[in-house]
Amino acid sequence: MDASQAFPCLDQPDLKARFDLDITAPDTWTVVSNTRIEATKPGKPGFRLTGFAETQPLPPYLFAFAAGPFRAIPGEGFRLFVRQSQFNRASPEAPEVLRIARAGVRHMAEYFHRTFPFGKYDLVLIPGFPFGGMEHSGSTFLREESVLFRSVPEGDKIQRAALICTKRLTNGSATFGERRLRPVHGLRDVGDIVPAR
Repeated sequence: MDASQAFPCLDQPDLKARFDLDITAPDTWTVVSNTRIEATKPGKPGFRLTGFAETQPLPPYLFAFAAGPFRAIPGEGFRLFVRQSQFNRASPEAPEVLRIARAGVRHMAEYFHRTFPFGKYDLVLIPGFPFGGMEHSGSTFLREESVLFRSVPEGDKIQRAALICTKRLTNGSATFGERRLRPVHGLRDVGDIVPAR
């Protein structure tokens, strides 16, 4: 869903706002957004209110949240969220997905000569997501089917998944506070982050 379908806004890159989000969701669900969770409290029976830290100024299309039966797989400052039903399938592949994300963030930080400006970076796998993925400040949503494999992945499948992850990160160069005035030339190929196998 585009931002303009969720709330009234002018959805363009040069118009930015701070977003303050509270979500009431079933207490068995996990909620994820651009920023870290600040507080949670019980809601009506079976529900929980989750409050997130206010975002830095963002164009509306970079604001995002997801809620559902997700489970986190942590990895050195990054998290991969998968549906509870896919947790066992995702667990063996998660370290490589998270390694690729870390390498991509490290590359972008070196390229732009600045540290990652957000307090967290999450990858959220969403079944049936209409695109390969969508980058948001502090989190990227990826189509589950593009990242998780039905069988043991071969080199080209790993390369394709790595390309999706890094493309979303480089598309989100605005995450590093840069205007998209020039392409990111330092990342010539996904091989800069994922060695050929």
